[in-house]
Amino acid sequence: MTIPAPTRLLAMLASGLLLLTAPAASGTDAPNLASCAAIENDVERLRCYDELSQKATEPGVLPAPVEAASVPVEAASVPVEAPSPMQERWELVQTSRRTLFTVKPHHPTYVLPVRYTDSPNSAPYLQLDPDDPSEAIDEIEVKFQLSFKLKAVDRLFGNHGDVWVGYTQQSHWQVYNQDISSPFRETNYEPEAMLVFRTPWKLFGIEGRFVNFGVVHQSNGRSDPLSRSWNRVYVQLFDGYGESMIDYDHKQTTIGAGVLVTDWV
Repeated sequence: MTIPAPTRLLAMLASGLLLLTAPAASGTDAPNLASCAAIENDVERLRCYDELSQKATEPGVLPAPVEAASVPVEAASVPVEAPSPMQERWELVQTSRRTLFTVKPHHPTYVLPVRYTDSPNSAPYLQLDPDDPSEAIDEIEVKFQLSFKLKAVDRLFGNHGDVWVGYTQQSHWQVYNQDISSPFRETNYEPEAMLVFRTPWKLFGIEGRFVNFGVVHQSNGRSDPLSRSWNRVYVQLFDGYGESMIDYDHKQTTIGAGVLVTDWV
C-alpha cells in the first residue's frame, strides 16, 4: 500500500517534534530518527516513526532528571595576617614588596626642640683656642635626626636576600647660643650598606624575621682637631658609646623633649 506523500510528511514532522522532548533510548537497538530515515521501505519507515512517537508519549515516561553540576565546597577562607611595621619597612612579605629605590624610614627621624645636658662638652672646641672663653657650649640646644633607606637590589640567593643602602644624619644645633652665632655644634653623617636575608623561624617562643649584615661609616666631616670617624661592621644590632661622634669619650646625662616623626615619613 502506498501512503500519500503529504501524509507521510506530516507523520514524520509530528514524530520529529515529539522526539525532541523524549529522553534518549537506553538500549543500543532502540530506533531513532537517523535509523528511521535510513529505512527505504515506506511502510517500515512509517512504522519506525510510529514507534518513536509512541515511546515519546507513553504515560509515566519522564525526561531523565538533570543532575546539578558538582560544585566543590571551598575551604573556609583563612584571613591573611596584615604585615607588621617591620615587615612593611623591610619588605619581608610579598604583599609589602615595592619597586626598587623606594625611600623608606630607617633609624628614627625626630626633632628635639629642647635638649638639655648637665655637662656640656666644650673641651674639643677649646682646643682651637684655649684662651678664648667664647667657645663655651650652652646646656640647651636643638637636636634632630633624619634617616632613610632604599632597596637597591632584590631577590638574591633564591629570592631570600635584598641589598639596601641607608643614610642617617644627626645634628646638634646651638640655636639658643647667641654669643657664638648659633652654630651647629656637631653633625654626624652615616651612610651604610646592608644585605638582608628573610629568615622565618621560631625557637623557644622567639620568632625570627630577618638577619641583617651591614657596613657603616660614620663621620662628622670635620678637620683636625675636631675630626671624628669610624667604620663598623655589624650583624643585626650593634652598641656604641657617646651621643655623638664628638662626645665619643665624654660621659653625660641628657634629657630631651620633642616629636617622633618616623611614622609620618
